[in-house]
Amino acid sequence: MNFVIKLAMLICSLCVSLVLAEGAAQVYVNHVVMQTKLFEPDSVLGWKMISNLDTKRRNSDGEIWTIKTDEHGIRGNARWESNARKVLIAGDSFAFGDGVNIEDRFDGVIEEKGYQVITLGVIGYGSDQALLMARPYYEKLNAGDIFIIMTCYNDFWDLAKQWHSGRSKVWYELIDEKLVKHDPVVTWSIKLRDKSYLWSKASSLFGSEEFTPEQILQASRIYDSLVSADALELKRKGVRVLLAYFGLGNIPEKLLRHQLEDNINSLCEQLNIKCISIDNKLSSQENCFLKDGHWNKKGNYLVGKILLDEIDQVQ
Repeated sequence: MNFVIKLAMLICSLCVSLVLAEGAAQVYVNHVVMQTKLFEPDSVLGWKMISNLDTKRRNSDGEIWTIKTDEHGIRGNARWESNARKVLIAGDSFAFGDGVNIEDRFDGVIEEKGYQVITLGVIGYGSDQALLMARPYYEKLNAGDIFIIMTCYNDFWDLAKQWHSGRSKVWYELIDEKLVKHDPVVTWSIKLRDKSYLWSKASSLFGSEEFTPEQILQASRIYDSLVSADALELKRKGVRVLLAYFGLGNIPEKLLRHQLEDNINSLCEQLNIKCISIDNKLSSQENCFLKDGHWNKKGNYLVGKILLDEIDQVQ
């Protein structure tokens, strides 16, 4: 009997300790380092931004920035007027404007010139998720409108993943040269991940993967298939498609870096779409990045100018 009592007391003590640790972690994350919760599970994409979010975060340079989303979890404009010159942008955390306020995000430069822009960037998304999120908006694009696919170097690693930081995600594979889509699996552990900071950190430890150059090149073939399908669909409607890529210099393997860049440019040539190397155009500029590698306020402004120049050229 004494053993049972001691065991029960030990279990209760552990539970109380976990509750206190979770509470302390929540206070630290939300109020000290200001890294509040941003995502919720999604059965189509794996995760999405929380709807009607209104929060502040601290970026890697220690600056406070604000995040607000609408009822669909979109940051910024989410509707076009019927007679608008429309621009649709799909991407990841760079498109989201990670680390800067919405008024300093790159698409504001484009909007100042009379375009109405919907930017669908979500932190952590690969090209598979970004394009899938953008597809419901395609039917509203008309001849002469613009679609920009923003591709960061790590998109190819994301395309190789079935999980990302402890979260299940939509993923594709090529079987007999045909794309096969696999939906994310939303389990109890993933739901718990979005409620418990300690659980989220623990689950993230099991989400890191190493990929060979061959696996990344295979992921680039999936990228080619995804981009080709969407670009050709939109081009048939007369929509102008632009592909903006960046960050390839972060790939340590020189051969792989060149192979991926060659593949991107070859894809653009095959599809007859505009290919934009953001890195090349930013190379002469200084102080464009936050410490974590995202564009800072100046970087966002310059990227906006680069994209605007390219849009004006294809109009």
